[in-house]
Amino acid sequence: MTHLPVITIYLAAGLLSQLFMPGSLHKPLHDLLQPVHDAALGCITLAAGGELVLEQLRANARAISCITLWLSLSSLLLVFPATLFVLVRFQPLGPTPLSLSIVMAMCAAVVSIARSPSSAIAVVAEQRADGPFTQTVLGVTMVTDVVVVVLFTAAIELADLVLSPASRLDLSLVIGFSNRALLRIGLSMACGFWVAMVAYLLLKLPRGYGLQEAALLLLGGLTFSMEGLLRVLLQHTVETNLSESVRLEPMLSCIVAGFLLCNVLGQRGPFSALLHTVMTPALCFFFVTTGSSMQIAVIRHSLPMTLTLCGARTAALWCGSFFGSLCGGASRESRTLGWLAYMTQAGVSL
Repeated sequence: MTHLPVITIYLAAGLLSQLFMPGSLHKPLHDLLQPVHDAALGCITLAAGGELVLEQLRANARAISCITLWLSLSSLLLVFPATLFVLVRFQPLGPTPLSLSIVMAMCAAVVSIARSPSSAIAVVAEQRADGPFTQTVLGVTMVTDVVVVVLFTAAIELADLVLSPASRLDLSLVIGFSNRALLRIGLSMACGFWVAMVAYLLLKLPRGYGLQEAALLLLGGLTFSMEGLLRVLLQHTVETNLSESVRLEPMLSCIVAGFLLCNVLGQRGPFSALLHTVMTPALCFFFVTTGSSMQIAVIRHSLPMTLTLCGARTAALWCGSFFGSLCGGASRESRTLGWLAYMTQAGVSL
């Protein structure tokens, strides 16, 4: 019997499935399964939001804030120079201008901050974990999603500034960045409120016949399609420029929806009962399809850069978790072992 987390087994199974699948069928089959993949991810992320308990979040607010801050700073300070060094010294992508290498390193550093709500909730569900440490990890995951959205928007603005000699940093650039970041987060949270209301209604459906389970999967998939639907709606009602600037973070919306459903609407019991029947097949399908989508040839080609990013990010996680836990008053075990809980990365970074 293995001691590996089940998600590791699911990922390995998906990766190995490529050996028995003709190459010509791999991408068409993956594209065909993508809506179901998104639906499963929506259910998993809703469960992550539902695991958050308002009272425990308030009690751990200092630790969550400190760890999030230190993890973000350490990722920027360690991943950026490590990535820039490899890009300039070894040129894995071929000869590139220094300005482009700086932009790529900056984006890699910002993306390295992101956590994985799906992996976190999978391990929490498997171990049936609860308590201050679990709530702190989930709280940091939720807050980090918001931080990454803001920082990545800022990184894109800085990228335009670095790559365009005619661009210059002024007040209009800062205002434009702030408006885009606030619009993105605001729309995502508004979408989360709508999803929570719909989830509340679907919990009133009669149990049996798989009605609630099917409705939850449909809602998860619809959340991930909301950005495209909103853009189509705006294109037919307002200016095209506005529709092109609309961006949603469906995982943030699902986390907010799960949090509201359990802490504000008081549906923790019925929602947990529904998740008990949905989570196992959803986790299995999501991580198997994730493993099957990995491109082994690309991993082999980019191995030096992959190892550099992984090593720098691991060091950043240890530093951020240690100093964040120290400033937040967390236990000694949290300071020394807590960084392991933040290793997984997917979610909003993808």
